[in-house]
Amino acid sequence: MKKALLCVVAILALAATPALAGPFIDIPVGAVNFDGNGQFDQDQPGTSDAFGPLPPAIGTELFGVGTISGVAMMSDLGNPVWEPDDVGPNFEMSYVFFNAVVTASGRVIRPDPIHAGQIYVDLWSVYDDNAQLFLVSDTSKDFTNVAGPVAFDLNTGDFPTAYTLPAGGAAVDPDESLYLDLLLSTNSSLVSWSSYSQSLHPLDPTAGFLGGSFSSMAAEINGGYGASHFIDWAAGPDGAADGFILTFNLPGPLIWAYGADTDIQLYAVPEPTAMISLFAGLALLAGYRFRKN
Repeated sequence: MKKALLCVVAILALAATPALAGPFIDIPVGAVNFDGNGQFDQDQPGTSDAFGPLPPAIGTELFGVGTISGVAMMSDLGNPVWEPDDVGPNFEMSYVFFNAVVTASGRVIRPDPIHAGQIYVDLWSVYDDNAQLFLVSDTSKDFTNVAGPVAFDLNTGDFPTAYTLPAGGAAVDPDESLYLDLLLSTNSSLVSWSSYSQSLHPLDPTAGFLGGSFSSMAAEINGGYGASHFIDWAAGPDGAADGFILTFNLPGPLIWAYGADTDIQLYAVPEPTAMISLFAGLALLAGYRFRKN
């Protein structure tokens, strides 16, 4: 009986040994929010009329890169439960976002309630359900977005200092590992522009943009070495929906079209390896009690 128990425990322990795909990310169970910052670009038509900028053309793609500063429980967003330094001083988590292609767009024009004779323009867009988001663990801490959108591969998501796929066009970074591969759906955005703000800086074509947001109502987990730690239900056990939210900040002439705060909302579950380890312990305890009796 003792030998049989030892064999069972050995098999469970072997099954519980994780693949060395990337650093372990110790995130508690429950609804969590990955908080980050990034730079995003969406090619504007470059034309406007008497009312202001025109909305993005059909087929335009929104894309960007950024870094994750920490993870917090949705119930307590002000207190991170995980930060990159928890892995090590040279660790960082970055992300690339692409394949968000406009399928419909338009604008709403409304008067400025404060400044007489001025207007607000809201540019809205709807995107297809093929937007992709890669979360990447990197042990070399070498992320930078200064290369701008020209370095971004719209087909693969490759960005030389954020993530490079083995089949992509840029050289592969051996320190990077794909932590999560997410497919985003039910995607839309709204960006606001003010004729009053633009009139204050007439030589800066981006000065009138006030900000906005992009949101995905569902995030489907396609892969990554951390995929087993999360579920992609439409809503988790506590009603928290999985999704992706960008909150656009003021743009500027020396950065990408938009800076943005990033929120990635997922539901974390126990890792299968942790459950197997628990079962192994229970098996040992049961064997001990059996022998004692």
